Amino acid sequence: MKTTIKKAKACKESWELFNLAGDLSQALSDSEAGLFKAELERDWDSITHYVGMVAHWKYLHNYIYDMASELEEFEHECQLSAEIDAEMMGDRV
Repeated sequence: MKTTIKKAKACKESWELFNLAGDLSQALSDSEAGLFKAELERDWDSITHYVGMVAHWKYLHNYIYDMASELEEFEHECQLSAEIDAEMMGDRV
């Protein structure tokens, strides 16, 4: 978990974070499938394992997806600000 969060914090652009969130989404789906199979087999040790894995991947996915969304919003605001500045400076030249 710590390694994944460090990797996310090293990302400079929102698309990198969204890609990482996509990878985590796949891991979450795989864990949910394992949980479903364990439930069908009534294998309590596996159920316990997969419940922990689902919680792990879900937390990481949500955390990194939220980071990506916030960064995307910031990037959009910076782009708008740059466009406004360019328009205002264009009048002065």
